[in-house]
Order: sequence, then structure tokens, then C-alpha cells
Amino acid sequence: MNKQTIAGAVVLVVVVLGIALYAAVRPKPALAPTATLPAPTMTLPELTYTEHTTRYDIDAHYASSTRMLKEPANAAAIEQMKDFIANAIEQFKTDVSAAGTDTGAKATLKIVYLIFLSPRAESYVFTIDSYLPGAAHGNRLFKTFVFSTDSGQSSTALPLADLFVPGAHYLDLLSQLAHARLPEVIGSDYDVDMIRNGTTPTDEHFQNFFLDNRDLVILFPPYQVAAYADGPQTLRLPVSLLANILEPRYRQ
Repeated sequence: MNKQTIAGAVVLVVVVLGIALYAAVRPKPALAPTATLPAPTMTLPELTYTEHTTRYDIDAHYASSTRMLKEPANAAAIEQMKDFIANAIEQFKTDVSAAGTDTGAKATLKIVYLIFLSPRAESYVFTIDSYLPGAAHGNRLFKTFVFSTDSGQSSTALPLADLFVPGAHYLDLLSQLAHARLPEVIGSDYDVDMIRNGTTPTDEHFQNFFLDNRDLVILFPPYQVAAYADGPQTLRLPVSLLANILEPRYRQ
């Protein structure tokens, strides 16, 4: 083998090694952030319901099984979420019928979900986007289901109160934390009155909650604590802020 051939082979090996090294160490492309929610902890095979007519389009998704729940808790949890989907679709069709004459535009309903895991719970967070012809804009709502993964716990979705020790004034604390933290979450155009009115200590104002790792997350739909233009808002509270009143199994 002559010197030119050897030199060419060496150059080829160096180029190949260089390409492989670059591929191994180059930064990964960033994922596009979601509008209001963090990336889901995990995903599962899902079921889909679609329906298209001359007046409306429906596209709904829900899980076919849970991640950590065993039978019969798994089946019970899926049934609760299926019932929610069915009721949301029925209500949407009622609203479309009540909207009156056809304006030429279609009504739309889209339901998607994310799954979040924490040491003691599995949470399903549904986003419901709907639009009725003639409305100035669409509407966005949330529905959350939090299931305990502890053996012996109820297979029904947990109410917010069940995360806290009996007698705890959890709504007062959540209201105080929301007042203090939402201005920074919303930004410079926050409205003090909207925040105050949308976070008074009632279960209704904090009904859209879920557990993500070691955070309690509260979702606020448009108009509850900020103007429509500001979109929905997400308040993330480390469980360490609530540890004194949380049930011991949710303090981890």
C-alpha cells in the first residue's frame, strides 16, 4: 500500500470518528413548551372518540388503563374518566342545539389529557377546549382526577380535602399562597381584584388540582384569576410549603 492510500484511509477514519463523536455529544433539540402545563410524567395507550357532523366536530381522548393502580381500582378509575368524557360530550351537543341557527361555522370540542405521577398518587389532567359559533372566542376548562396508589385507599378520585389532615384550614392556606404567588405567575399586567375574587377559600376555586412529583399544582382556567388574553394560569406549590397540614403519606 503506498503512502497516499494510507494517508487517505487515515483521513477517512478521522472523519468518521469525528461525525460519531459529534452525534454523541451534540445538544438535544429543546421540546416546545406547553402553554400552561409541564411535560407529562408518562403516557399510556389511549382511547379516542371522534364525531363529525355538518354542525360540529368532536375529538376526545382518554386513557385505556392506569399506570399504577391494580384491579378493581384500575377499572373503577377508567370508568370515572369515561363517564366524564361522555357527560362532557353530551353537554356540548346540548349547547350546540341551544345555539340556534347555523352560522356557517362549526362548533368544536377537543379533549386531551396528560398523566402525572407522584410518590403516592397518579393524576390525570384533562384540558377541554370548545367553541360555539357566534362566540367571540373559544373556551378552555380543566378537569383533574387524582387517584391514591396506596394499598387500601379508595379507587374513586380524591377530593382536595383528602390530601390534608382532618380539620386543617387548607383552603385558607392555599388562598394565601395564591395571593402571594400568582402576580409573579401572571406577569406585570396582573389584576389584584381578579386574583382575590378567583382565589377566595372555596373548594370550587381550587378544584382543578393534581400532584406532580413533589408539587401540588393548581390550574386556573381563563377569567378566574386573569384576563382571557393572559390565558389559563398554573400555580405550582412544593409540598414542603404544606407539610404541616398534609396527610403524612403526601408529604414525601
